[in-house]
Amino acid sequence: MMRALVSTPESNRPIDLAELGDSPRIAVVVRDHMSGVLYSVPSLRAIRRRWPQANITLLTSSYSAPILSGGCPYIDRILPLYTFADEPRRRDRGRDLASKAATWLRLVGRVDLVIHLRGVGGGTLAFAAMLGLPTQVGYTQGRFDRLLTVDLGWQDVELGSRQRNRFILDHIGIEPDGDHLEMWVAETDRRWAEAWLHDRGHDAGTHLTVIHPGSHWGCNQWLPERWSEAVERVLDERGGSVVITGVRRELPLARRIAANVDSSSVLIAAGETSLGQFAAMIDASDLVLAIDASPTQICQALDKPAVIMMGAGNPAWNGPVPGEPMVMLQEWDNDDPRPEVCEWAKGACNGPLCSSRLEDITVSQVLNSVDQLLPANS
Repeated sequence: MMRALVSTPESNRPIDLAELGDSPRIAVVVRDHMSGVLYSVPSLRAIRRRWPQANITLLTSSYSAPILSGGCPYIDRILPLYTFADEPRRRDRGRDLASKAATWLRLVGRVDLVIHLRGVGGGTLAFAAMLGLPTQVGYTQGRFDRLLTVDLGWQDVELGSRQRNRFILDHIGIEPDGDHLEMWVAETDRRWAEAWLHDRGHDAGTHLTVIHPGSHWGCNQWLPERWSEAVERVLDERGGSVVITGVRRELPLARRIAANVDSSSVLIAAGETSLGQFAAMIDASDLVLAIDASPTQICQALDKPAVIMMGAGNPAWNGPVPGEPMVMLQEWDNDDPRPEVCEWAKGACNGPLCSSRLEDITVSQVLNSVDQLLPANS
């Protein structure tokens, strides 16, 4: 058995992983969007490899949890710890507290080790301590940090989630298990996607391209006219069908894009899919064109060829690693080098300081990127 005695700053208390035994009860906390949950998979995989008999619980937001509901083999269960809303002022705090209480009741006295991936907030450290004072490992949160057994200091916002998660594993003696993401599509969702496509006339023997144009972040918006032109050129060059995906509020955008394309091969799935069905639609495709949102990590996890247009952000955060069939495009509105920390990290997303310009990305750039990914006539 690998033995690791870990101690970082003087205020930390050393931990001996061997003392946790062969079947520790572990909670991994991911306070993030769906992307962060998928980026936690390599860490979960490494933890499972270190302790095959462990009982591993993933604690995350209620809306992110379904991204792994297809059957992640590295965890025993997923429990909600956070509730996110589109508008914080509308958050139902009573519902949030009730969810936390239910999760606490299921875990109290049943957790030996808590690993906090990225920032979780001091309140989460206090919540974990109330489970029975388990060993806690994570980054500095600025509040209740004394509850951390191993405090790794402030997280480096210039590093991507994969790098930050790996840093945590390295410092507690758990050998990382690569960076490759994984995702498991439920068979029921797969059958739903097949039936949905069949009912709308898609020939399963032809190409299927998924277009995901919508985002609630202003820095991730491309012009609808560009999307329409891209759809036309994809259909002209590849044939088959194009499916436009998105949430219900993005349905007007999907209809506007489709209305400018003279083809019956444009299908609109915006507003019609659950998260699992959305992933199944991507899994059924052989090409994805999207802005940088949930399709980025889903394509990485499913090894789907994708061209992703990125707004304000550092591609090192969530760009492809070697071997992933993805091209990420990004343009800026000045001649200065891209800042090491983009304006989004400074809290200016959707604001006047956002310096990304997706409108500077041309349709030709997107289609040339498709040619890089997929051989002609493939």
